Amino acid sequence: MRIAKHWSIITDIHYRANNFFASPNFYFFRVGGQYHFNQHLSVALGYGHLWLAPSKPGWHSYSNENRIYQQVQYSYKTQRWQWTHRIRNEQRWQQIILNDVATNQYKLTNRIRYLLGANYTIFKQDPKMPTLALANELCIQFGENTALNTYDQNRLFVGAKMPLRKDLSFDIGYMLLYQKKADGVNFDYNNTFRCFFYYNPQWQKKG
Repeated sequence: MRIAKHWSIITDIHYRANNFFASPNFYFFRVGGQYHFNQHLSVALGYGHLWLAPSKPGWHSYSNENRIYQQVQYSYKTQRWQWTHRIRNEQRWQQIILNDVATNQYKLTNRIRYLLGANYTIFKQDPKMPTLALANELCIQFGENTALNTYDQNRLFVGAKMPLRKDLSFDIGYMLLYQKKADGVNFDYNNTFRCFFYYNPQWQKKG
């Protein structure tokens, strides 16, 4: 949401479920302030909160997670391609659950995420037609609480992005999620159907 020449507010809301919405996986909300140096380069600082559903059968307690994040993003175009590079650094306070009881204890972990995204214009003469959307994000953890799982996860996405109007669009497609669990031994390998909506209003005053 652009509010001035160099400033915007960024927010996103996520809901992820398992087995075709049979059970929730997590709810997530993030907000931040973003400074634009120019049309290509920006930096941001913000806060996020995650409600993580229990993975053990029969458990009901959700785990809260508080995040502070910093990011730098660079975007540019080359002929039919639009590229985005984003590096995000996160400090995550994850609530500890013991025997299905939420405690007042939190585990601090640090994570760096690198996202490479690309959109390819298939129908050059018609901007209302969908584009090919590709993305890969690698997440690496560090700190004393991440000795067993420095590698956190990788997210590979292939899909299509469709404009609805000038400030509204969505993408839809397949995401392969390969994640290492906290025990440092086991992995999750998830085939995911993903749908994102993007709303980019211009709230800055003209003139």
